[in-house]
Amino acid sequence: MINTKDSKNYLLERLKSIQAHLISEYNGSNPASSSKGRQREEFLNNFLKEIIPSTFRFGNGEIIDSDNEVTGQLDIVVENSLVPSLTSIGSTPRVYLAEGVGAVIEVKSNIQKEWNDVLETARKVKKLSRKNFGGRIFLGDESFLNTIPVFAVGYKGWTQKKTLEKKIIGSNVDGILIIDPGIFVTNNLFKLDRDYNNAQSLWGFIVCLHQSLESIKIIQTNLENFLSNQEK
Repeated sequence: MINTKDSKNYLLERLKSIQAHLISEYNGSNPASSSKGRQREEFLNNFLKEIIPSTFRFGNGEIIDSDNEVTGQLDIVVENSLVPSLTSIGSTPRVYLAEGVGAVIEVKSNIQKEWNDVLETARKVKKLSRKNFGGRIFLGDESFLNTIPVFAVGYKGWTQKKTLEKKIIGSNVDGILIIDPGIFVTNNLFKLDRDYNNAQSLWGFIVCLHQSLESIKIIQTNLENFLSNQEK
């Protein structure tokens, strides 16, 4: 049982443990054999999948919209499990429908060195449009209905928060997380009441990812619309 006087710090201590594990795994990898895929899988399996509810699925692949816009290959796609996505039987990558995607996450070993790649990915994602065919009223920020949030996660990168704040301005990236030393910034798509630094940066990321995923629960997709422009 958690002591009452210590309970307010319990979440933070758990976040510190997760951050230390992610940093340790990264620092312990062999640079000669380390790959983007390994860093992505580590972040996905040891952090995201342990926290995000199973009603959402994680994968990698391409996103398409009903206007036939296609992104190309993406690191991590978080989708609503109630919306179909396509793949060859038993294999990846998948093809996702824009209305079913809650967020895109690009994971980099060093985000500072790979920033141009992040910007290009975000540009492709933001070209997509998604259409809500439902009649339900959305009580939150309607901007979530019209765009797929893009997060950039780096194990290493810039070490000053002011630098990240400058980088995100005018870009198509909605949130940046640097695991070591622990920095998280967002644009005005998200509404946060506080700053998240050090190990708390992981929680700031989860808060914004949660906001993103909550938004797609109310989007109603017209699946027939995806073939409306194709030859019958």
